[in-house]
Parts: sequence; structure tokens; C-alpha cells
Amino acid sequence: LTTASELQIFLAILIHLGVLRGTSSKVLWWQVGNIVPEPMCRMKYIRFQQLKCYLHISNPSKSSMPSQQWWIKLEPLNSSIQKSSKECFLLFINVAIDEMMIHVLGCSAHTIKMPNKPINLGYKVLALCDAGYTYDW
Repeated sequence: LTTASELQIFLAILIHLGVLRGTSSKVLWWQVGNIVPEPMCRMKYIRFQQLKCYLHISNPSKSSMPSQQWWIKLEPLNSSIQKSSKECFLLFINVAIDEMMIHVLGCSAHTIKMPNKPINLGYKVLALCDAGYTYDW
């Protein structure tokens, strides 16, 4: 059974891994002699891998959705993350609208292939960014 606090820890770990680009999640859990980051102390590595593999967000009350509105399934989570990101950062002068790719491990009809991107297969998202920080999408 997954609880709300466990999902918060899971999201904190994902955000932490996003900040530490290029670092394997397994390496962070098994560092010898170093201090393990705070979110990793609260969840075992195997549980993190299980959630990463099997977590599926959907609204069971809506059995059929129009294909052009597939992202609505993420709406409560999306609004919460956007609100938090706007509270934590103030935009400066050098803002840019950037094209981001979100890596997808599963099968989806909505993925886009872009061979020149570091993540060449995934969801394409337009985002408002400043100094490496994603403010809005």
C-alpha cells in the first residue's frame, strides 16, 4: 500500500536526481563514507525502484477520455508541482521558452521521437525557464 507521504518522498528523490544530472540513483544509496542525501534516508532503494516501475496515475471514474486530452490524468499532481515551483523561485530578466523531453519507459501513443535531443523519445513539453530552473510548463 502506497501512502501520500511515501509519494512525497518518491517525488523528492526524483527531483533530487534531476538536480544531480548524470548520477545513478543506485550510487547515491550506496555511497561509502559519504552522507546519503535526506530523501534517500527515508526510502529503501528497492521500494524506490518498485514505485518507479509500477506507479501509474489515472482517474478510475473516467473510463474513456478524448485522445487529445491525455495529460488531464496528471492534473492534480501537475498543479501542485507548478504551484510549488512558482513559490520557490523568482524569475529574472533572462527567461526563455524551452522545449523539453520527458523520458518515457512505458508504451504510449503520445510519445515523440527527436533524434537530436539527449532524451530522444518521450513527451514533448514547452516550458518557461530561467537559469536552468523550470518555472512553468
